[in-house]
Amino acid sequence: MHRHRTPRHWLAAVLTLFALTLGGCVCGDERTMRTADGRDRSYLVYAPPTLTGPAPIVLVLHGGGGNAAGTRESLGFDALADQHGFVAVYPNGIGKRFLGKLFGTWNSDHVCCGQAHEEGVDDVAFLSQLIDVVAAEHGGDAEHVFATGISNGGDLSHRLACELSERIDAVVPVGAPVVIEGCAPTRPVPVKIIHGSADPCALYEGGEVCGGCWTQAIEELTGSEAAEDADTFPCQAVPEQAAGWRARNGCGEVATSSDTAGAATCQVFADGCAGAEVELCTIEGGGHTWPGTEYGCKEGTSFCDAYVDAVGPISADLDGPAAAWAFFAAHLDR
Repeated sequence: MHRHRTPRHWLAAVLTLFALTLGGCVCGDERTMRTADGRDRSYLVYAPPTLTGPAPIVLVLHGGGGNAAGTRESLGFDALADQHGFVAVYPNGIGKRFLGKLFGTWNSDHVCCGQAHEEGVDDVAFLSQLIDVVAAEHGGDAEHVFATGISNGGDLSHRLACELSERIDAVVPVGAPVVIEGCAPTRPVPVKIIHGSADPCALYEGGEVCGGCWTQAIEELTGSEAAEDADTFPCQAVPEQAAGWRARNGCGEVATSSDTAGAATCQVFADGCAGAEVELCTIEGGGHTWPGTEYGCKEGTSFCDAYVDAVGPISADLDGPAAAWAFFAAHLDR
């Protein structure tokens, strides 16, 4: 697979402008741990003060170019943790820091994305170790672990279900470009896929030219032409992702239920899969975004406008974070 790379001067411009215009920070409560490969990895964690015993762990994975602080700020999982009694964990990927902000990526074992993939970082081992740390130090229950994330983080959610199925009870990938090749979980894992039909970065119908959103944003902002240098890669059609999980989990091909609320249609495939159902939520007209949230950038700034144009609309017809937790809560007895 051929991958086009964004030139460094374009990348530096994108990151600098992004740091100036998006919310989030490298906050003082960021924690670090040393992994088996000798890296110092960081994360944020929120354990509600009302917890009285070990609580389910929810790993919330940022997208490519994101970070734990921005994800924590924009998605509202802390409030859900208070309401439902779980430990919310926001790991950081591997990447550069600009103006005090991390632009992290994950190694999802796909041609995308960035430094983590290029260096072959073992993010599966990192997150497995992090589960143990959260259980030992932050009141988490290592027997009840769930993962969700958008884009590059959604890819890693898929990979965790493939390679860490003995520890992961369910996953919710959002706007994920691909499921890794050779996915072979040791046990069935319930999967809820959330994806916008108009996602311009991880095309719903798949194809050879996914990604490129960062380059598009800086191109629009500066009025320059850099299309030939767009950071693009192949991605998998979303219905194919769902079909793959149905096959792995032994589910039937006919939806057992379907629910539509505005632009959001969620189909559940539960026959034959013994509690490890597959759900596909299609957001008609939705972009490369978490439905039910906000963009997380300073509205009215030129780069925020360019970013919004690049990733597409956010639908209010599904509360993505709440839907993710509801899916996880339905599998607490695994």
